[in-house]
Amino acid sequence: MAMSIVFTPELIAPVNKPMYFNFSSTTSMNPNYKYILLVKDSVANTLGAFKVPPTPYYGMGRYTPHRVLKSIMSDTTDESFYYINTPTWTDLSNGLNRYSIQYGEEYNPLLSWYDTQFLSGGYLGLTFSAPIGSNLLVGDIITLNKDNKTINPTYDGTCSVTQIVNSFTIKTDKTFLNNSNLESGKIIGVQRLVGTTSNFYAYNGTNYNTLTNKQFNNPDNSYSYTKFIIVGGSQPAVLPRFMSNWDYTQPKKIKLDEGDMIQVLLDTTASNSYLQYKSNYNGTPITLTYSVGVITQPTTLSIQVGPKNIGITALNNVDTYTLCMKSSAGVTSSQTYTYKLDNSCSLYNSVRVSFMNSFGHYEYFTFTLDYKESYDINKKEYTKINDGANSQFLGYQSKVFAQDVMVKGLLNSNWISESEYYYLKDLLLSPNAYIVDVNGFIPILITDTNYSLKTNVRDRLFNLQINFKYAIPYLAQNL
Repeated sequence: MAMSIVFTPELIAPVNKPMYFNFSSTTSMNPNYKYILLVKDSVANTLGAFKVPPTPYYGMGRYTPHRVLKSIMSDTTDESFYYINTPTWTDLSNGLNRYSIQYGEEYNPLLSWYDTQFLSGGYLGLTFSAPIGSNLLVGDIITLNKDNKTINPTYDGTCSVTQIVNSFTIKTDKTFLNNSNLESGKIIGVQRLVGTTSNFYAYNGTNYNTLTNKQFNNPDNSYSYTKFIIVGGSQPAVLPRFMSNWDYTQPKKIKLDEGDMIQVLLDTTASNSYLQYKSNYNGTPITLTYSVGVITQPTTLSIQVGPKNIGITALNNVDTYTLCMKSSAGVTSSQTYTYKLDNSCSLYNSVRVSFMNSFGHYEYFTFTLDYKESYDINKKEYTKINDGANSQFLGYQSKVFAQDVMVKGLLNSNWISESEYYYLKDLLLSPNAYIVDVNGFIPILITDTNYSLKTNVRDRLFNLQINFKYAIPYLAQNL
């Protein structure tokens, strides 16, 4: 028999969609056939074990481990690193899990033995009337079913093949019991692990089925990791992007006191690559570099890149700055992103929002117009009977003994571009969003359930309103 891998997912794939492995076997038409699949983590621990029946007609084994991997995927929030004033690479490998699939098969081999033997060590041997061939191998787990169950009935059940004694006899790990006349039976099941796939990687992202060219600037709308993985040496025809949905052909506005983060996906060949920051300081070019060091496996890294993080201190010194990755040899290895310092004034307090994008990493955007906050209050009352001795009010008095408060808010952006509107779709679809406060990240839930994409041709000028509620309880005064 022979089992083989027919199809695998991409080396690095989003965990929120199926990531199919297809297997085939020359014995898939045997009775009770099942493909055995063990999902292994980076240190070979078994995350889940599954038996998959063959598909009709073709007899293929088709399995996706994305749900198992999703259960161990960690959030990669930047909260701990956002406020750092010196840009530092942070490993986000908890959002990129390495895994493999150990595969094998289970079926009824239609084998019968006609006698048992006492073998060295006191173990049970089985003798067959026909040569065993490749039907049984050392390490196989077999299920025995004796014909006469009144003699040594404990032989029934599973055991392992520990030795092929000769062409007709195998040794098992069961203990030999009582001698008897001929003891016959059938092997009604064989489980055999055949091999293990190479390593694959899952990141905490998704794959939208209705992507737009404008949003990702990918002519074929593909979500292949090759669009985003940064490598060393020879570069692809289209340079990779950061793990962001921002339209890199447009500058990203940012205020002087704001932080920002970017995330990159690096191949092992990208060891000693570095992020290059370039700007003009009073007309003098400034270049800063931040090396990623040695990369031993595909890795996601995050770094602070906002004016607050880099140390830009005056608007008249720097107007724009650019960021791109460079290989260890100084060759540009990513698209170039441009930040433009926003010195516009507003009558309203700006609210900066952080949200998980479709790659499982975090984006940042500032809402600069009117921010409205409201409180939904649910009060629980009881009636107190006054004794009249110490109160000017006789009779009954209602009092509040507990209250629940839900804080809601409405965010308003300034006029935004069409590409920014597409970019902010991730905010509406994000499972995690935060208001970035001087004291930390405040979790919120976006309550809008509809998002109509707008275009310059149809809508001319437009802004964005976002309704949300706090995802943490408001601590109201209670008795």
